[in-house]
Amino acid sequence: MNIAAEVLGVFGTISNITAFKSKKKSQILIALFLTNIIFGISLFILKSYSGSIISFILSVQTIISYQYEDKTPPYILIIIFIVLPLIVSIIFYNSYIDIVPIVCSLIYTLSIMQNKRVNILKTMLLYIICWAIYNFSVGFYSAFVNNIIILIFNINEIIKLKDN
Repeated sequence: MNIAAEVLGVFGTISNITAFKSKKKSQILIALFLTNIIFGISLFILKSYSGSIISFILSVQTIISYQYEDKTPPYILIIIFIVLPLIVSIIFYNSYIDIVPIVCSLIYTLSIMQNKRVNILKTMLLYIICWAIYNFSVGFYSAFVNNIIILIFNINEIIKLKDN
């Protein structure tokens, strides 16, 4: 266990909770940007390069999505954010677990393209589960705990939105 990565993971958890408790898409995206940066640094410290680079790619993707908050980004950007993680996976592939961040990035791309908060939250369910598997597998336990907390928040928020 790496203490620095785990401490950063706690800060990432706080940022992630902020994202999932936010009401506006712009607030969600800003918090997710910070979360991806923090987790990217943590995964780099843990020498989990595939997950780290994917986290940094997701943070760039989040900023771009922020600029297109109420509309779909150009298709070329969507294609880039699908192809780029695939290239990263080829370069940094060590084991089957390195495939999980790619799946996460594809789900994330689909998620942040959504305009309705409830659709973002629903799509993020699978994203959270994938990262939980990855984080546990690479020994990033504070992020794994984060995933469980966020999964609970996410399900709770979806239920609340369904009731409205």
